[in-house]
Amino acid sequence: MVDRMLWLVFIILILWAIAMHFIWKDNTHNPYKVNPNSVALSFDDGPTPPYTSEILSILQQNDVYATFFVLGKNAERYPELVLKAYKEGNAIACHGVNHLDLTTATKEQVESEVLGCKKIIEKIIGKSPICYRPAFNKITPTVQKYIEEQGMVIIKVEIDSTDWKHTDANSIVNTTLSLIAPQSEITMHDGTSESENRSTTVKALPILIQKIKKMGLDVSRICYP
Repeated sequence: MVDRMLWLVFIILILWAIAMHFIWKDNTHNPYKVNPNSVALSFDDGPTPPYTSEILSILQQNDVYATFFVLGKNAERYPELVLKAYKEGNAIACHGVNHLDLTTATKEQVESEVLGCKKIIEKIIGKSPICYRPAFNKITPTVQKYIEEQGMVIIKVEIDSTDWKHTDANSIVNTTLSLIAPQSEITMHDGTSESENRSTTVKALPILIQKIKKMGLDVSRICYP
């Protein structure tokens, strides 16, 4: 009888340990950090047709997700692209309304840029964004504090793919690969206006994803609660 009780206690302890393992594992999810053994992929300045749609197709074909730091003015103009990206499992975050330099903006301009973008995203996807990337990767402590008070964390550019200046896909890929490490965050672009040609980004993207996977790394997203 004692032996049976001991076995029962032993089994209960094992089951409890297993349960705690999975609970702990779930609670370690941090939406603001890149998963271990992964690199995060993000796109700034969009959405802009046809490039955002083409990027979304490439992400789906390669079974990966990304984070889109959208401009409010573009999201308002192409809400269907923002909603499509979100419904396909990608994260949607703020990049301002008009790509304004927040280090030289007035208090009123900062509020309009930050809250304007946040409200536009909320209207489209029905949820509040949890991350904000400042235009030109520039911000002051005062503005950062204000943005954080609005419930968003600042996510700056870590690895610049330089797709905004290169016209050759291989240059974009090689520049990016030379800088990545596990838990890096890569920034590419799918905007800012229809006059900008992002076809080189579209061409580089599938090559980059496949090369990252060959390095034994996954491609993931940040700012996805």
